[in-house]
Order: sequence, then structure tokens, then C-alpha cells
Amino acid sequence: MAWRAAAGKMRFREIKGTCLGYGAASIQGSGFGPHLTQRITATAKEIIDLGIKDPDLFIALPLLEENVGPDLISDMTTILYCLTFCGFNQEYYKTKIPVETFELKE
Repeated sequence: MAWRAAAGKMRFREIKGTCLGYGAASIQGSGFGPHLTQRITATAKEIIDLGIKDPDLFIALPLLEENVGPDLISDMTTILYCLTFCGFNQEYYKTKIPVETFELKE
């Protein structure tokens, strides 16, 4: 159960319309798929089994995997920053200007 939860946190989907990837025919993007997510989670387990406990290493895990390049790194970075910016905006603007709720689809 814990590893399924960890894998769920490693699924970085590309946010449609950010256009930071290599897609030639669409702006949809694919982000981290289930196979890459599974590989990264398996690598994390191997590292934990070796006794390494430094949490900073786990942030860099996707960068150590084969076939992870600028496109997937930009997907990961965009979703992490987007969540941070959305949280900041939600707190800041609710006291400064009228706001309207909308849904950000991945």
C-alpha cells in the first residue's frame, strides 16, 4: 500500500497547453507514464533497501533514470511549480481581489 501511494506521488502529468515538450502534432503531452513511474518507484525501493535515508536524494530520482530528459523534467517541474503557485495565489488573492473558482485539468 505504501509503495502504491509513493507511485501515485511520482506521476507527473504534463499540463495541457504549457507547450514545454517535443510534441509535434498536439499540445496534450504525456508526462510520466505508468512504466516510468514504476521504474522510479522500484529504484526508490532499491535505495531504501541499501539503507540510504536522505530525502533530498528522492527528489532527484527521476533525473537518474534512463530516458528521462528535458521533456519529462519540464513536465515534473511545471506540475510542482504550478501547485505551489496555485496555493500562493489562492491565499494571497482571496484577501486582495475578488476571485473565481476554476478547475485546472492535467
